[in-house]
Amino acid sequence: PHRACVQGDLTHHGLLTMGYQLTGKSSLQAFPHRSKAYADCRPSDFESFKQVPQPRDGLRLIIGRLTTADGGDVQDDFTVPIEKRLMGKPLGWILGEVFCPERGIVSDQVKINVKFMLEEAGARLGWLDTSLTPRELKLKDSDIVQVLVLHKDGESSEDKQLSEEASFPSRQSAIDLFQATADELKTGKLQGDEWAPKVWQGILKYVEDDHVVLPGLQVLADVVDAKPSERKLAISGGPGCDAIRLLFRILGELHSSNAAVQAAGWRLLAGLAEDPLLSPRLSYRGGAKTLALKMKRSKQLAPETDKLAESVLERLGHKPADTNKAHSISTCTAMVPVAPAPVEDAAVKWQRHSSEVAVKLERAVHKADPMDIEKALLNLISKMRAQDVSWQGLQEAGVGRLISELRSFEGDSEVQKLANKAVTEAGKLQIANFIR
Repeated sequence: PHRACVQGDLTHHGLLTMGYQLTGKSSLQAFPHRSKAYADCRPSDFESFKQVPQPRDGLRLIIGRLTTADGGDVQDDFTVPIEKRLMGKPLGWILGEVFCPERGIVSDQVKINVKFMLEEAGARLGWLDTSLTPRELKLKDSDIVQVLVLHKDGESSEDKQLSEEASFPSRQSAIDLFQATADELKTGKLQGDEWAPKVWQGILKYVEDDHVVLPGLQVLADVVDAKPSERKLAISGGPGCDAIRLLFRILGELHSSNAAVQAAGWRLLAGLAEDPLLSPRLSYRGGAKTLALKMKRSKQLAPETDKLAESVLERLGHKPADTNKAHSISTCTAMVPVAPAPVEDAAVKWQRHSSEVAVKLERAVHKADPMDIEKALLNLISKMRAQDVSWQGLQEAGVGRLISELRSFEGDSEVQKLANKAVTEAGKLQIANFIR
């Protein structure tokens, strides 16, 4: 189950200079060298990804680049199948068991660091916390990552810096850092790119304590308001911290009823949403739009905070439904006799219904409104249970791809539950298709 493929022979890429003895596992297929730059690579560019089937209730993690502290840099092509039983294991442990042996790396002698390889997937968010599970890191099938291998003995300066940034011995030390950052902002001395990761690391470590989270979000919002050029830097979370996802978790789950935290968080989001370059990251898979709609429906936001959430929706291009639009054109004033409609062929009806539910679902996903998505999923499930659609028709309309994306939809767990139900009903429909 852990068979994966590698691009090229590692002995020809200088990895032996890392001091690692390659194992005898060299029967992996060599693929043609990719001509694309790392930033332009997509899952379809990796031959190993095409050859490894997606595990049921699991995912495939593509390793597209392998680097070392002493300068080793390999254009890799290795797909790690993470099965359901491994989804609860730390990512570092999984790579140590699956990836390292295939690369001749002794996992207990090194530290494995991982970050997204593509900018749109979060490359600038820094190194992930490999002590967390794929589920906690919210990894998706076909995510492409870069792996950095560091020796445990003789910690490199980069590794040391990552550790120092994440160390806050007490809550007060984090609060003191936030205050120092605020003071530097007021005096015009806030410079460099190290302050933002440190602030986020302090928030991350004490994320459940509103006494720490509140001043942290306030100083971030103050920086974004005072220095718009720092918006992109303000969401640099540092090692193991996806700043945007952490912010969504704070506002949507951990401190959803704390008015002060909500006000600071939405002020930060509103400032970030003003930058068009950040809109795709804020809107990715629902993201800020889904969270804003959810919080507005909950009626928990104070009036001023509700206005901030509304401004986030506007800046991210959300278009509310037109409530004044008439639901019917006119009412008939006279009864007109109508000839009975011809009986529609069953196969034609299934194809038509399949196209209709697919269009509704695709429109809802495009709008990223969780209520519309839930309605579209319920409609799809109802049609599948009644066998008013065919599985082949749904496949041709792209419903399978949409359901797969919605199973990892962020911002509303109900959408994920309905998407999983749709998968179950799809399986039943496939069996029914054979019978009928």
